[in-house]
Amino acid sequence: MMKKLNKEIIAHWEQLKAMTYDFLNGITDKDLQLKLPFSKSQSLGNQFYCMLGTAETFLEYIKT
Repeated sequence: MMKKLNKEIIAHWEQLKAMTYDFLNGITDKDLQLKLPFSKSQSLGNQFYCMLGTAETFLEYIKT
């Protein structure tokens, strides 16, 4: 049961990562410089960098 759950979790994370890279391939560098409308917002590029770093780390952790 745990092996099946682990495989499903890994598949989900891999799909999420692939969809994120697909999205990033469809936007421009200028889009990545944009910020959300509040004073402490980081650029979208920085937010995606952090998000993808987390996804990569989690995926490796889950696989081990």
